[in-house]
Amino acid sequence: MLPVLKRNIRMAAAALAALSLAGGCARTGSLSTDRTPGLPIRFEAGSLLLRDDSASTKAGDESVLKEGDFVADADAIAVYAARQGNGLTSIEFDGTVVSKRNNGWEYEPLRAWDWQTDGDYYDFIGVYPPSGVGTSRMDIPGNLAVETPYSLVSDPADGYDLLYAVKRRFGNESDRQRIVDLSFKHMLSAVQVVVENESLHAGFTVDSYEFRHVVVSASAKASLDGFGNPAFSWINATRNERAVRARESIGAALSGVEETGTHAYSSPFALIIPDDLSNTSDGSDDPDKMPHLVLKYTPDGKPQQTESILLKEIPPITRWEPGVKYSYHIIIRLDGGVVVTVITTEWDTVEAETPGLMIE
Repeated sequence: MLPVLKRNIRMAAAALAALSLAGGCARTGSLSTDRTPGLPIRFEAGSLLLRDDSASTKAGDESVLKEGDFVADADAIAVYAARQGNGLTSIEFDGTVVSKRNNGWEYEPLRAWDWQTDGDYYDFIGVYPPSGVGTSRMDIPGNLAVETPYSLVSDPADGYDLLYAVKRRFGNESDRQRIVDLSFKHMLSAVQVVVENESLHAGFTVDSYEFRHVVVSASAKASLDGFGNPAFSWINATRNERAVRARESIGAALSGVEETGTHAYSSPFALIIPDDLSNTSDGSDDPDKMPHLVLKYTPDGKPQQTESILLKEIPPITRWEPGVKYSYHIIIRLDGGVVVTVITTEWDTVEAETPGLMIE
């Protein structure tokens, strides 16, 4: 009987070892060695592509550009957050409004960090402005994601400056309960139209302008890739030939350069959805269906003129990028044609002029 007993003991020991190994495979990270009670989750929000100066960019009624840093008692953000641990996802913040105060960013009720293992991590997405824009958490597989619908043709058209910030906090970081710093970036582009009269004596009046064949509505999306890096995009885009960001009845009379009076008109900046300027509104290859700037002006004593400018032909700008301003300078010589140049300005850099397009 003794040999049988020894064999049973060995079999029991092997079974226990197998169970121990199976338990080890189920663990996603080592047990936390941080025995500090979970501190409240706190936030700090700043700008990644905001120009912090005293002179704000002129914007029209249809667009309000957010420039400078966030202001206490005036600015707030919405925060979305998910905690990942042991293969499970829990939503910790679902559009919670966090407001800037003189003593820091505040929200109620406070939530505490919950670190179970060093393999846990938190994903955070911040959105500005925090409410009234239709932002929602996306119910899709994978990492945390939010979307914000934006329309240039709704009634009224959207005109707020949309900003996103994304951050991942890993459980194996030092001081992992420190403040979550959110660096925001602009999701939209901004466009401006400048018209100059370079005729010697002849004058004309700037009547109107509009953009056609551009993206009229889409949804901005913020998420994280598999490594925790920010992933920003625009989805569900709709294009058509409708006029957007139009300014009617401008009535800006521009005199010739050798005459007294005003020689240039500068429009306010208007926010627009980023896009490839070679895309068409009907899915064809027809250049007439690609994004255009349509300008109407009336020379003194003559009929109204229309210039339809194919935007992709103004080098080197082939697409509108998020967080970049585009100033389209249209120089008109009534006796020599029209020259169009574009000046690009990131919201934290200086201007740099690019080559232009001559329209005969």
